[in-house]
Amino acid sequence: MSAPARASLNAAHLAFCSTCRGVLPFDAAREGLVCRRCQTVHRMVDPGALSRRRSARYAIYAAVCGTLLILMALGVAALGADHPLVTRQDLFMAVCLGGIAMGCAARSAALRWDSAGFERLEPHELADLRRRLCPGMIRTDVVDELSRRGWRAGKIRTVLMSLAPRPD
Repeated sequence: MSAPARASLNAAHLAFCSTCRGVLPFDAAREGLVCRRCQTVHRMVDPGALSRRRSARYAIYAAVCGTLLILMALGVAALGADHPLVTRQDLFMAVCLGGIAMGCAARSAALRWDSAGFERLEPHELADLRRRLCPGMIRTDVVDELSRRGWRAGKIRTVLMSLAPRPD
């Protein structure tokens, strides 16, 4: 390989293109990174971040419904079950709040479980990744190289899924 070609490869970002299914040079662009082979614009993402954010949101919903349920129970306990302000509607609302709280907690756990397949990459791992990737590697080459280096499956999945095509 000639010196100018090697210099242009070093100036470009090497990453796994999910469209071309290989490690290719990328050019930096205003919108993200552009694959030199297929001209697809990609953006760097954390593939598990969306599931983690949604999981946190459902956990908050479950906490709010659970708190309202506890406050209703405390109100009924303070007034007494035979008080005229305690009606069947209150009992129905308590059952609904309990169901919503349990459903939101289950959904939060399921979303957290989905995001557990991806791990965040540390800066030293990103630097190691830049040294290990070379043009022409395909998905299995990337997996083999990183697993030989002791990378866990979640980190390898994150590397392979971190470049997402930019939605138009």
